[in-house]
Amino acid sequence: MRPSSRITPSRAVALVGAFLLSACGSLTEAVALSQYGSISISGRSQGTAQARATATAIFFESGNLSVPNSARQQSDQCLIAAIDTATSVVRGQKNVGNVTVTSAGATLPLAFADAFARYELATTSSLTYRPGDNAVVTIPGGSGFPSTSIAVRLAEPIVPGAITVPAAGQPMTVTWNATNDTTSAVIVALRYAFPATSTYPNEQVYCAVRDDGTFEVPAAAMTAFLGSPNALRSLRLTRWRTNFLQPNLATTLHVATSVDTVVVFP
Repeated sequence: MRPSSRITPSRAVALVGAFLLSACGSLTEAVALSQYGSISISGRSQGTAQARATATAIFFESGNLSVPNSARQQSDQCLIAAIDTATSVVRGQKNVGNVTVTSAGATLPLAFADAFARYELATTSSLTYRPGDNAVVTIPGGSGFPSTSIAVRLAEPIVPGAITVPAAGQPMTVTWNATNDTTSAVIVALRYAFPATSTYPNEQVYCAVRDDGTFEVPAAAMTAFLGSPNALRSLRLTRWRTNFLQPNLATTLHVATSVDTVVVFP
């Protein structure tokens, strides 16, 4: 099994907590703004052969931004971090026309919510897809944003193997159905209550790892998890994949697709 090379709270992973970018224009004068489009397709595994997802998108202007890139997450890193329970609202700036997402032969509209300048798949709709399916997001263009489209291979359903809680001083071995694809990566998040008197899960061991099907959460990271009440312990596995497109020098389009599954310990 492959152990993590480090437990370093200072090495925060870019993807912690969100796949959408926060949209904000510069409030200073000396920054040349660029246009960005950020699309998130987020799903839940339904066994090994199917997943169901929803989608959101925002379009905005900003200075230079760093965006998540799954192809760069091909090494293993862990940190211990608080679980962010705050509710955040993602807002955009631009209406770029009637945006649609197409997958598995179905084309669905993303409705524009004026209150947040954000595109959303209707709550009564979802993308149901199988491993190997792609999604294509089509942007007609508007508010200065060009007409374009972007495709991404949807994150395949992620299914964990048998998980055993280790004895004190031992690592936890986590396995899943690997893609062995260097365009995807996996997040392993062990959640628990710390201190043990907490009434809800408030801390996690958060590991960003390669999608090769096996990982050992280091023994040094397991102490608080093992001390937590069993009912407040869980494991969340998330597979994610990204793609980028630059329709012109001033515009960047980014799409992130993710799918997760949660293991509750008996």
